[in-house]
Amino acid sequence: MYERQISRRIIAECCDYSVQTISNVIDKHLNPPTTPPRTQAEINQSRRLLSKRDELHLLRYAILNPKSTLGELANPNICGHNISTDTVRRTLARYGYVQYKAWKKPYIKPDHRKARLAFARQYQHYTADMWKKVLFSDESSFVIGQTFGRQTAIRKKGELPNIHHMQSTFRQGRDAIMVWGGIWGTGKTQLYIHNPDKDPGTGKRPAINGEKYVEILKDNIVSPLIQENLTFQQDGAPIHKCKVVQDWIAEEQIPVLIWPASSPDLNPIEHIWAHMKRTIFKKFPGSRPHEDMIEILQQVWDEIDEDMLDSYFQSMPVRCEAVMKAKGGPTRY
Repeated sequence: MYERQISRRIIAECCDYSVQTISNVIDKHLNPPTTPPRTQAEINQSRRLLSKRDELHLLRYAILNPKSTLGELANPNICGHNISTDTVRRTLARYGYVQYKAWKKPYIKPDHRKARLAFARQYQHYTADMWKKVLFSDESSFVIGQTFGRQTAIRKKGELPNIHHMQSTFRQGRDAIMVWGGIWGTGKTQLYIHNPDKDPGTGKRPAINGEKYVEILKDNIVSPLIQENLTFQQDGAPIHKCKVVQDWIAEEQIPVLIWPASSPDLNPIEHIWAHMKRTIFKKFPGSRPHEDMIEILQQVWDEIDEDMLDSYFQSMPVRCEAVMKAKGGPTRY
């Protein structure tokens, strides 16, 4: 319109813009800038508070202290500037680092690695249906009033976690309820909830001893082992290895799967405990009295069905493969 000798005022009325805006567009067209416009990346770079050196200081600290929170990394003592957690997150992302949930894994000694690797190689050809003939058992503690949450750890995207990226599973000094249970491919045992009266002297509930553990096994595993022709699995906890338990297993001629130490990632019942803790946290939030928690635990255990069990047993061949790939080290399970 301007090239057809139409005035800027009329152009502004036709386009519904101010005369100043129309004049700016025309002047820019008639007198183009001699330097090319900056890209968005160049604009962002000029706006960054941190220099390249500051970013590398921040990155180095995050790598050496992967469990630091974003708030801790925003401390001005690290990079010399007052920055926000969003700035920390974007800076780490530019170098390929992301904040993940820390893996909860037990410490694996060199001997444990060898045993885990040997176990995985021995059973690498087992199918899911073959694993369904194993009765996996374990104990777990449910801390009263504890939220189901995890510590975070910063690591490079796609990088496998190492020992510095993991969260300890050791707990002490908390009021908790101990339970025992077992699962196989098509069913589960009764849930045993350890709820004795507290000792008046110590104020604590007595732990499960060898004789009590034998009673639990008598009541819960003998029938399914015979009826379903199952093999019994238990980990290497001291109570499982005590003489009274080993003598009873030998006397009853119960077939036992030799289990490598520090291998909760190979036991599908660990996922059952995690599922129960998540369910309790979502459906029954907040701290609850001891007796209420017992009722809740039983309700959540009863809701576990065969379809859920099947999904975990289907993953057993992949778990063995993951252990071999990790050379006996920890896996994502």
